[in-house]
Amino acid sequence: MLEIHQRENIENYIDYFKKYNIPDDANVVEAFDKGNVTGFAIYKIKEDAVFIYHVEYGDDLYLCDGIVRTVLFKASMLGINKAKFEAKDLSVFKKLGFLEKESDWLISIESVMDGCKKCKNSC
Repeated sequence: MLEIHQRENIENYIDYFKKYNIPDDANVVEAFDKGNVTGFAIYKIKEDAVFIYHVEYGDDLYLCDGIVRTVLFKASMLGINKAKFEAKDLSVFKKLGFLEKESDWLISIESVMDGCKKCKNSC
């Protein structure tokens, strides 16, 4: 069963911070399946937006979606409704519907989360 948790100690991710020029005070969430880390996201919540710097998910788009939604949910619980994707390749986030074609901003986290309700109701 997939679980996603906040990582308190980010030592294992320092190389990613350096490689992608991520601020030292960013956070990490990890995805686990059967006790093994299967993916993660590096992000930072600021006053008015969450910044998503890097997401690792192998080739599993559903895993990527779940990790990103976890970060967006964490931000929304703090009253934040905007997200900026600062990853090098934005195509997967566009494919998953988080971004418009020519933007790296998600203007309404709420609209993405409401989309989950619509999906759930259609099953």
